[in-house]
Amino acid sequence: MEQGSTEDFPYEGNWEGTGVVINSKGEEKVRYKETLEIKLIKTAPVNIYMITSSTYKEADPSFSMHFETGFIKLLPATEEGNKVEMSLTHPFSINEFSFGSYNKDTKALTVEAGKEHLMRGNTAQGKSTTGFKREYTITEDGSLHYKMYLGVDDNDLYHHLTGELTKSVS
Repeated sequence: MEQGSTEDFPYEGNWEGTGVVINSKGEEKVRYKETLEIKLIKTAPVNIYMITSSTYKEADPSFSMHFETGFIKLLPATEEGNKVEMSLTHPFSINEFSFGSYNKDTKALTVEAGKEHLMRGNTAQGKSTTGFKREYTITEDGSLHYKMYLGVDDNDLYHHLTGELTKSVS
């Protein structure tokens, strides 16, 4: 993919859909609705996208659950695809720096952050996030599907979130 071109990065746009929180025992805990915006903000020397996501309980839209905002840096293509850096800020006092790849043929975007790439603020409470992995795909019908994996307190990653979003009509 040439820098400045978004035709091979189908994630750009506004998305809406639903998801589910899964606990470490594999049990569905909460269903939620989500909005996601991915917008190209810079094209040279690399493509940089702004990303913003918000979720709220499906059963109670007035109950906000989570927000995150940040950037996706899509580095120039190689034979293996594009390298990706993602930086996200979460309101519960965590900054996440993830690294991975984007494959334009399969439309798969995968990034992962180890303990050394998760910064915890002074006001963070509860369990300590020690790993996070995001797997995004765009299906043949144009839907965005994701699975996210969470590691806490130095335990292995477990499947934590699943979602399916459709692109909003502009």
